[in-house]
Amino acid sequence: MASFQLEASPQPGMTETSSVPEPASFCGQTCDELVQWMVQDASLGR
Repeated sequence: MASFQLEASPQPGMTETSSVPEPASFCGQTCDELVQWMVQDASLGR
């Protein structure tokens, strides 16, 4: 199952309990895995 984010802003915080990693956790993805994916996806040279 894939997790899709419309926007990820560090305000008010990118913590494991913030609203950004929450949907990913339902897909079995940890906060660390989500951040790693975001960095890799952003660096694909699009």
